[in-house]
Amino acid sequence: MRFSSRSLIVILLSFTFLLGHCGYAVQTPYILPPTPPEEVKAQLGAVGVVSACFPPEITFKEPMGKGAGMATGAGGFASATIVGAVTEPSFFWSDEMFLFVVALASVAAVVGGIWGAVEGVSPEKREAARETIDAACMGVKFQEMMRDCVIQVGREQTRRPLIALEEKGPTADGEQVSYHNLGAKAIDTVLEVSVLKFGLEGNGINPPLALTMTERTRLIRAADGKVLYDHRLTYSGAKRKFVDWSTDNAQPLREELERCCRRLAERIIEETFLLYVPGESEEYRRGEWSAEGLKK
Repeated sequence: MRFSSRSLIVILLSFTFLLGHCGYAVQTPYILPPTPPEEVKAQLGAVGVVSACFPPEITFKEPMGKGAGMATGAGGFASATIVGAVTEPSFFWSDEMFLFVVALASVAAVVGGIWGAVEGVSPEKREAARETIDAACMGVKFQEMMRDCVIQVGREQTRRPLIALEEKGPTADGEQVSYHNLGAKAIDTVLEVSVLKFGLEGNGINPPLALTMTERTRLIRAADGKVLYDHRLTYSGAKRKFVDWSTDNAQPLREELERCCRRLAERIIEETFLLYVPGESEEYRRGEWSAEGLKK
């Protein structure tokens, strides 16, 4: 039987690869779009801030139950064994090799099943955590919360007066809203803030989940509706297990949501009104932020 130690190493490395990707995601660097040109900033005049009128998409990644975790772990470990074997350059099928791979895959399935069962969460704990988290988010007015936080941070960090507007913003992402009637209120520019997504995200059977929020900011000239600046920004913050987010009546979730809004508001003000060099902050080096510039 032609079977080298190299083949065994490749198979075992497949285990490592699978384990490494069950609970953790690779962070990738992002660069913000250019901030509005200085000549644009100089002509903003009085800025009113409006919030969107649609609820954000809310998604909570829940852990698998013990049964599902067992099946996933068993299948994943067995598959990794077979894939690791057949992709090894010196691999070839023989009766002995076939029996060896089947035996090793069987052992992997048992090990993976045990690991998946241990990692899985009981239905009772998962249901209780879900109810607590849902209740904590039920009364949150995400759009108004984000608007008010932007106004507060803007007043703290700039000399520009930001005015809270009761006018309705977009009822869907990307909807074009006319603000020309704001001229009577001496509003020159509208800062439109929309929370698009909110949730707990992660990969695996019971992974650490990051609280994430995605918002869209648009600067719009009130007189003619011209979009001066448009971007999306996603913040990914602290990580906890799903059940841990629900402890103390979801207090960790509430605190992280407030922190998330504050950090997003700081970034919005920084990008929109202040001089800022993308990519230099500690948050970017840690991979907390991602951004997408939208050209008009």
